[in-house]
Amino acid sequence: MVSAYIHPPFLTFAGRDGDDVVGSSQRREWKRLLAELPALPVGTRNGKRLLLPYTGEQTAKSHNGENPELYAIYPFRLFGLTRPDLDLAIASFNGRRCKQKGCWVQDPIQAAMLGLAEVAKDYTSFALTRRDPALKFPAFWAHGNDYQPDQDNGGNGENGLQNMLLQSDGRTILLLPAWPKGWDVSFRLHAAFQTTVSCRFEQGAVTSLQVDPPQRRADILDLSHRASAPSTIRPVPGLRPGTVRTLLAAGDQVIALKQTVAGKASVRDDQPGGEGAANAIDGSLSSKYFNRSNDGANPSGVGSGLLITPAASGIVTAFQIATANDMPDRDPLAITIEGSDDSQGAPASFVLLYAGVTGLDADPGRQHWGPCIAFANAKAFTSYRVLVTETRGDNTDGTQYSEFRLGTPAP
Repeated sequence: MVSAYIHPPFLTFAGRDGDDVVGSSQRREWKRLLAELPALPVGTRNGKRLLLPYTGEQTAKSHNGENPELYAIYPFRLFGLTRPDLDLAIASFNGRRCKQKGCWVQDPIQAAMLGLAEVAKDYTSFALTRRDPALKFPAFWAHGNDYQPDQDNGGNGENGLQNMLLQSDGRTILLLPAWPKGWDVSFRLHAAFQTTVSCRFEQGAVTSLQVDPPQRRADILDLSHRASAPSTIRPVPGLRPGTVRTLLAAGDQVIALKQTVAGKASVRDDQPGGEGAANAIDGSLSSKYFNRSNDGANPSGVGSGLLITPAASGIVTAFQIATANDMPDRDPLAITIEGSDDSQGAPASFVLLYAGVTGLDADPGRQHWGPCIAFANAKAFTSYRVLVTETRGDNTDGTQYSEFRLGTPAP
């Protein structure tokens, strides 16, 4: 269902001395045009509220590598870190269909506008280092979709980089709104209202800051200590420090599942290739378990999972997941865990032990462990079934993870 949604625009334009710089006639024309514009279309996909590229059923075939619904973030800037509905904008960005890098792709700028530091870092670094080896100068970027020497890579890369460092929203200056951890920087940039900002950021802290004119320093909003992931991350129940002492081991009986729902019958997935279910418990972050589990109705990967019969026995009260080597959109964000005393997994035998998030909302990076998630349980079972109920990307081609631990929190 599509609902009407639009932010009020900025219709006041003031000059340096406070005088309006837009005439009343021009202002009336803009107001008339604004009244004629339709609301931004919003709908629901994969249980998430998202901006849509157009109203009605989303059945139109794509003919270009664009995400028009994200124009509301940039260039029109209706959404941002200091604007309403940041959750909606971030969900829409994460659910975008086109995710290619380089050339005219606006993702580095839009990611920076939303404070998504690691995404902005990835896309900006790609654009600015995408030189054409056949051309002489480093700033002669690869032509991508256009011509040689390319300007799009440099333009989007530079724009993204500056917005990672500094953004202006009205009179507010956002300092380091999307700067990645581990990067030091020294810069001098122009801001709105004839302002310049000089800053040095080293080892995770601002060590020098100069604002000209000095009275504009009161308008600085320092976001350098903001978490690298947005504040919209869902709270993780049972989050525990440390790791999980796992009950699972390489060689345990493990069956890949697809198109399966908690409490229902298991659907076995006899996968070919080298990315099967056994990789999830082989003790190596270099291998991974990948499953498409595409049923034509749910996002690919949802309903996939593992039916594990460990050789060891014990009561499990925690789990932990490690990401795979690539494709963050495939990360599982929510799962169910069931216990059963039937190694074949008869539906009536399953007891739901956990249903919730995995703790991977904040991407820990590739081939890295997520947090230890604890849950209540007082019974040891013969077998355990793990099913993915949500992935990071709404349009991903499957889900994957390199390792899964199930056991008890390590002391």
